[in-house]
Amino acid sequence: MKALYRTSLLAALFAATLSSCEKKSVELEKQSDKKTGIISQKVFPLDGNEMSTNILPRRDLPASKLTNYSGVKVKVIDSVCEDYVKGTTKLDFSKLKDGAFTYDIKDKKITVSSTTGFTKLNNGPKGWWTHWNYSPYTESEYPNVLFSQQENGYISNFLVLTLSKKVTTFGFEVAPNATGINLNVSVAYQEEDSRVEDEMFSVDQTVSSPSGARLIAVKSGTPFRKVTIYLGDYKPELQGLAISNIRYALAK
Repeated sequence: MKALYRTSLLAALFAATLSSCEKKSVELEKQSDKKTGIISQKVFPLDGNEMSTNILPRRDLPASKLTNYSGVKVKVIDSVCEDYVKGTTKLDFSKLKDGAFTYDIKDKKITVSSTTGFTKLNNGPKGWWTHWNYSPYTESEYPNVLFSQQENGYISNFLVLTLSKKVTTFGFEVAPNATGINLNVSVAYQEEDSRVEDEMFSVDQTVSSPSGARLIAVKSGTPFRKVTIYLGDYKPELQGLAISNIRYALAK
């Protein structure tokens, strides 16, 4: 069954196909251009319930859900493990200034572009102040993040990522711009950068802040180069999401 790509990403009920890395997950050390612009003057997450602490105790979190529209061979990776880390390259955006705006994150091999752009936030009282999450759910507990804030300051609840080259593995960690509530993130994958092309497959995951960021990664038998991240179950006035620890493996 195929479904035409829809920018709203209001997909049908997802089939529960669960998959994760099988090797032992590892604790990794914290790591943290095209155009620079606005400087953020706010602290994020800025929406949701007041929290007395920026970190919650470690807890078991649900696995992701895969919906395969085209029958391609795909594996979902929802926890950080040695297989995933050793088999991918991490995009380093540490040289981007805190509060800076950019459309592109790139290295010598690939460029990841957003139609709306990103604002970089460091971890701390003047950036993304809450705890990200624990291993193996995320690669690091206090990373710098890319926030879905446009150059004019508008905060959107989606990111459309276009890759300059096709990949077979692509992953990132994501958390919402809200505290104290669980929210659904839907991620759709397309073979080419086309608004009318069918989705190959999509992944759903539950995320929260603090201590509720999640890895969403896929390894596909069919290469792809467009990824759309949509934060659902969200009031229009409570918008925004952050991503970090972007990893990829180029198609051969």
